Amino acid sequence: MDEQIRKIAAKLHTLKEETQVKAAKTLEAEATKSVLKNFEVGGRPAWIPSKKTGKAKGTKTLVVSGAMSQIQAEASIDANGVMIKLMPGPLARQYSRIHQEGGTINMPARAIRFREKKYKTGRKRTVFASKQHKRITKETMTKAYTITMPARPYLVIPPEDYSSIINNVIQACKI
Repeated sequence: MDEQIRKIAAKLHTLKEETQVKAAKTLEAEATKSVLKNFEVGGRPAWIPSKKTGKAKGTKTLVVSGAMSQIQAEASIDANGVMIKLMPGPLARQYSRIHQEGGTINMPARAIRFREKKYKTGRKRTVFASKQHKRITKETMTKAYTITMPARPYLVIPPEDYSSIINNVIQACKI
């Protein structure tokens, strides 16, 4: 009798661990899917629109290079249950915090260099030049300035996704 109880307890423990692993994998996938949907729709709730100019004008906020959408979800299982940790990808880690939380960037005064670009037609145009460029014609200092970044929380799972996530976990674990 005691042997049967031990076998049942061991089987239940194994089933519990298997269910937790299935739930963790499903939660990782669902959390990533939910965050990627934030990029598709421009934030949930909607992000404050950015003031873009030049080539970036007309593109989606936080989606120019796609680095911010490289999300990594990591699940950990402990006695309390399963915890999902959402992290930005390695290419976006430097600047993801300011986008997530908002803040101010203080840009110091710095030197900028220009050179003349010559066209075949003989026309000349002044363009930015790198430090190594050999035909620098002008060097000047810029003023110090600040950039205020509004918070655009993108590593968020909105409450509207909870029911579908729960249903997918139940389906994956066959509860």
